[in-house]
Amino acid sequence: MGSGSAPQRATPAINAAGDDRVRSLGLVAPWLHDAELIKPYYGGDEGVAARIAAGRNARRHYETAGIVDYVPAVSETDESAAMFGPFAYYLDPARGAIPEWGARFAVMAWPGWLTYDPIPTAESIVQPVCIVHSHDGAVPDGAQAFARRLAGKVELTWTDGGQLDFYDQRLQVDIAVNAMATHFHKTL
Repeated sequence: MGSGSAPQRATPAINAAGDDRVRSLGLVAPWLHDAELIKPYYGGDEGVAARIAAGRNARRHYETAGIVDYVPAVSETDESAAMFGPFAYYLDPARGAIPEWGARFAVMAWPGWLTYDPIPTAESIVQPVCIVHSHDGAVPDGAQAFARRLAGKVELTWTDGGQLDFYDQRLQVDIAVNAMATHFHKTL
């Protein structure tokens, strides 16, 4: 954690680092970014800086007034949304737009999300790791950078499909499940 950055959040990869109770790790279409890799997703330096500033303002608003400022989690029309663009999975009630999901994003979460960098953690992971990803998935360069830095044995499986296909499309789900079953059978 660098000066002025937010604390790292718990993720399977970070939890596995240095924990001998974790004997093997599997990651399916993981979103693994650093400061450079995140920029294209959020409007470059300017877009990232604006979201971090908005997040800090929202944090102050929460601390002084007790009110959480939200934006839509996803939208095809509202550019303030956390995910702006054609994210049909999250907008389709037959897929991810279920009633239990509030479909909103707390603006004060931007600094923690945008400064989050799990990639250096890979150097502390000695357990065997299986990663299933796609070049059309989210942040494939981050998955490759993470895999290169892993201290232990890594199996990296590249397949077809976009990020959201790994959530509920039979082909990508089956590929991921089969890769994980094989990996865990060999390593546990």
